[in-house]
Amino acid sequence: MNLLSGVTVLVALYGIYRLWSKWPLDIIGIFCLDFMLFYGFRVFAVGFGLDSVYPDDLFTGSPPVVRANIVILVFLLAVGAGLALGGTTSARLTWVFPSFKGQMSVTRGFQVAAALTGLSTLITVYLMAKYGGFGGLIRAGKLERQLAGLFFLRTLPGLGAVVSSATFLELVRRRKGRFTATSRLSAVVCAGMALLNGLWVFAWGARSLLAIVVFILLAGTVVFRTRTGTRRIRRRQLWAGLAVVCVVAVAAIVGLRVARDFTSRGQLNTTIANQSPVRQVSVASNATYYDAVVLAVRDWPRLHEYRGGEDFTNGLAGVVPRAIWPGKPDSIVPGAWFRQVYEPTVTNGWPMGSAGEWYLNFGLVGVVLGGVLSGVCLSFASRSLAHSQTNPMVFVTTVIIGLQVLEVGFNTQSVLRWVAWCLPILLVSPFLRLRGTRTAAPVVVTSATS
Repeated sequence: MNLLSGVTVLVALYGIYRLWSKWPLDIIGIFCLDFMLFYGFRVFAVGFGLDSVYPDDLFTGSPPVVRANIVILVFLLAVGAGLALGGTTSARLTWVFPSFKGQMSVTRGFQVAAALTGLSTLITVYLMAKYGGFGGLIRAGKLERQLAGLFFLRTLPGLGAVVSSATFLELVRRRKGRFTATSRLSAVVCAGMALLNGLWVFAWGARSLLAIVVFILLAGTVVFRTRTGTRRIRRRQLWAGLAVVCVVAVAAIVGLRVARDFTSRGQLNTTIANQSPVRQVSVASNATYYDAVVLAVRDWPRLHEYRGGEDFTNGLAGVVPRAIWPGKPDSIVPGAWFRQVYEPTVTNGWPMGSAGEWYLNFGLVGVVLGGVLSGVCLSFASRSLAHSQTNPMVFVTTVIIGLQVLEVGFNTQSVLRWVAWCLPILLVSPFLRLRGTRTAAPVVVTSATS
């Protein structure tokens, strides 16, 4: 039953992609990719006996894998219902999901990126001097939580990475044949600024953005590059290129986790050291949402009461910086308190994704509600971001919303992440637009036989 229920989950995820995704990297395609990484990979690994549920010491008996698979399956079916419901209208919420109209001004993009990168560099260098270097800043942010109240400053390098990446891809889109010397230099500088901003966010202890930047730069180059003077990219070439990009991005995530451990601790964390390759990749890439759901399904409500929406209330409170509201709740992220139920002295959490958060707060009813809400949000986002295949700024925004805001569904942090990502993009977008343009030149994806 473990294998059958796991395969059913994967089939349901594939069904969402086939029914509603227009191309592999639209918002729904990215949702499916993210879901596969953070849930599906472990569903596959546990179902086929490639690994046991993590952590081993908390599962001495037979873990409720089938029940966890049912919870995730219900969530996916509800997402499908939400997509169908959202599809009954043609409305677009462009004030929620930023839709960049027209072409991007390379000059203005470069100016904004340079200003944000410069400011982010000054702030990060100051913090490194204060906390004893790069490793000291990582320890202060990730392990010792000394940067509480200052995380809103991370918006600056985050937005810098977005604008730098979009400007780089706009240069790639406009290229005909080889880059000119000036365009090549501009592209290299933009890519460098994007990576540098990702590195500064990594210095605060969060490695995801740097890996996402790598993904955006590589995947965007595959999508927007020109070939022999045309703008036609065969679907087979697109899939092959994106497959390579995904492998590189996952390798980057794992490599950054290893680098963070050695930089902040001087050694590899015991949760990764001396483990099987599947376990190492799972833990290092933070792809253990599924394992947390198995644990939640086992102990809620048998041993603990449902949270009754407390985590969503705390998530809304997270919008207010701690510097303004010193007394706001400590546990803004559910994964933190969830892990401390089992390991009270550990500060790092066990994230469980949208399905797990809705289950912990409202049970199976919450899973249905959260899935439908997630599907409706994806439906509106897909219309607002419809030009992600032809417009570099929309493409970058789509990846950011898919991997940083909506993630694997609407969750307790979605509003906070909207404020951190979508609001700055909405504010800066009008300045980046090239006057007198409406749409970007199309990049056509054709069949393998065309």
